[in-house]
Amino acid sequence: MFLKWFDFMGMQRHIKVLGIFSRLYLRDGKDGYLKDIPLTLKYTIDAASRYTETQELAELLKEVQ
Repeated sequence: MFLKWFDFMGMQRHIKVLGIFSRLYLRDGKDGYLKDIPLTLKYTIDAASRYTETQELAELLKEVQ
C-alpha cells in the first residue's frame, strides 16, 4: 500500500512539473527544460500504468507522448 501512495504522489508531482516545463516554454520563452519532458512523461505513464485507478490517465498520456 505504501508503494501505491508513493507512486500516486510521484504522479501528482510529475504532472505538476510537466505543466511548469510547458509554461516556461510557452509563456516565458525558456526552452531549457523541454529536453526533460519526455523522461518525466515516461515516468508518469509507467507509474499510472501500474494501477487500475490510473489506467485511463496512462492511456491519455500515451496519446500525447
